[in-house]
Amino acid sequence: MKKLTLIIVAFTFFATIFISPLHSEQRVLTDEQILTNFLWEELVALPPDNRPKVAVVLSAGGIRGFAHVGLMEVLIREDFPIDIITGISMGSVVGGLISAGTSLNDLWVTAEEFELGNLSDDFNIFGFLGYFFGGKLFSSESFEDYLKGIIGDKNFEDLNIPFGTAAMDINTGEKVVFKSGPLLPAIRASMNLPGVFKPVEYRHRELVDGAIVEYLPVSIAKELGADWLLASVTAPDYTLSDPKKTQDYLLQSLDIRGALMITEEQKQANYVIRYDEVGGVGTLDLDKILYVGEVGVKVAYSHIKRVKQDLILFSFKDVINKKD
Repeated sequence: MKKLTLIIVAFTFFATIFISPLHSEQRVLTDEQILTNFLWEELVALPPDNRPKVAVVLSAGGIRGFAHVGLMEVLIREDFPIDIITGISMGSVVGGLISAGTSLNDLWVTAEEFELGNLSDDFNIFGFLGYFFGGKLFSSESFEDYLKGIIGDKNFEDLNIPFGTAAMDINTGEKVVFKSGPLLPAIRASMNLPGVFKPVEYRHRELVDGAIVEYLPVSIAKELGADWLLASVTAPDYTLSDPKKTQDYLLQSLDIRGALMITEEQKQANYVIRYDEVGGVGTLDLDKILYVGEVGVKVAYSHIKRVKQDLILFSFKDVINKKD
């Protein structure tokens, strides 16, 4: 009997979404929300093994990537199932911290208190003189220590949510995927900007920012077993920038490459959320980090109903075949 009820409700759900209604707009919206909520409760009540495995895929993007925190806040508030998280560069930082159990409140506080000096002990007068006049890159080793102070020294196997990230071997151009072993060097390597930071030496490799080889890590999510992918894309709008210095041109080049990769990579996701409002925020515009996070919350809330409906449609057979 319950299965028949679910079939009737599901049919009504499809009709509400796809058939032009005869009722008033306000009544239709109310009915649609009621149906969505009912089917959503049935979906999330399923054991994880009896529904599609859901992955949240977080793109690179420097400071723009803090919009991912806004998305995660909305998903967690809405009790959205998250079975896998993958992230690259800033997406790796956000995804790794959340997978390790860092609370959303702590992430917002960390962002408010964060300083560029947390990225490198070399961000001082002597370090900058060496960078600009001696060609010496900054070390990002202290950033790993900074992360350790937040989550401790964890392995991928210790995480609350399965997580994956990647970096690039600067000597071979290979993508190096991290799904096991020490977490902190993987996050550090994934956000290690080439031409700014020294490569991270790890297992006989020299690693730099993973965004050079995969800006949106959809392939890693699939390697981890994801069936349905929600992509969070903080793409750059490089037409708004006006590079004047060497490092500006370097970051601009990386942004252009990233924008081109996103075009293809996001096609592999089931649902894509973009934050075009922050497209003009620079990779290191730290003073805009809280603004970016707030935009993430706003944009995520504007999408959440459609995201739920998309997952419901994808999971239709699982919901209908739910055992009483």
